[in-house]
Amino acid sequence: MSAPETPSYDDMIRDLSRSHPVVVSRDDSDEYTSVDGLIQQLRDEVFGGTDKGATSGNKNRLPLNAPALDLYTLIDRQISEVWGATFARIPGADKPERLLAQWAAHANPLDVTIVSSPETIYRNGLETVVWLKDETTAINLLSRWHRSITELFDPPRVATNPAACVQCGARESWQRRDGQTVKSTALALIIDRSTDRAKEMRCRACGAIWDSSVFEWLNGAIEANEKRLEDLKKVGA
Repeated sequence: MSAPETPSYDDMIRDLSRSHPVVVSRDDSDEYTSVDGLIQQLRDEVFGGTDKGATSGNKNRLPLNAPALDLYTLIDRQISEVWGATFARIPGADKPERLLAQWAAHANPLDVTIVSSPETIYRNGLETVVWLKDETTAINLLSRWHRSITELFDPPRVATNPAACVQCGARESWQRRDGQTVKSTALALIIDRSTDRAKEMRCRACGAIWDSSVFEWLNGAIEANEKRLEDLKKVGA
């Protein structure tokens, strides 16, 4: 089985904002079926599928899935930010997927886009979440939303790597799991469940992502960086 292809810009707009076909394996054959857009699926996960056809005002209901609520709130906020920056006005009460489709149709995939992103800071044993400005491209932002929702529903296998990130230098990161903050390695190898193949390396500290096409270069860069750090440690000893 080959690894799934990365969705195109237009495919990600479709997947996120409206119903689309997916392949479902049944017995010895594959069949196509239609599913709701990913944002609608995420909203259903938050509120139990009770807001079909409703507006964003229904976000006041008691959520059923806290991680889904956190992700939905983040994506909703970021969509409102990029839509407002593009059209120079405050968005109305439309659902986020409608705003996303309007913004993405207007944007160039490589347009520089700025959104707010949360970062957890630990100081003197206290945890504080601050919102920072995150500069990226339109296609990278769509990919981030698409990947985050998909992996919420179907978490990939993760293998940790104790080496330092070649971009930011971090070895450790803090993650929220089941309502608790836990420490893990910064580098994480993402393994596709369907193919059992590594598809990308991520730094959970700075957000850098390397796909499988650059693994050979990345392995060399990590080894060289670890050797450099070890040599510096010996000099300082």
